[in-house]
Amino acid sequence: PFLALTVFRLAPKSLSYLTTSELNALNRAFYARLAARSDIAFTQTELNGVFCVRMAIGTERTVEGDIDRALAVIGEEGRVALRKWEKMQAEVGLCWVP
Repeated sequence: PFLALTVFRLAPKSLSYLTTSELNALNRAFYARLAARSDIAFTQTELNGVFCVRMAIGTERTVEGDIDRALAVIGEEGRVALRKWEKMQAEVGLCWVP
């Protein structure tokens, strides 16, 4: 697999009440976690006011294991970013739990 671009963001159903601005803030925090890593690189973009993360696969040497690892990193950092976001919101009294 090569020459592919994937654009994604965190949008958990449990936080469906968040505004676009709030989801953008969550995704900026998520991207900051990804960008702080030295083992993998992602980029960011904004599409029609929606902050997103991009993953580019652009080399013939990419193997399926590389993509599996990238997906694992996305899942790991997404879970951490979400937990930290929910904790921060609860601490300042902004977290609404349905």
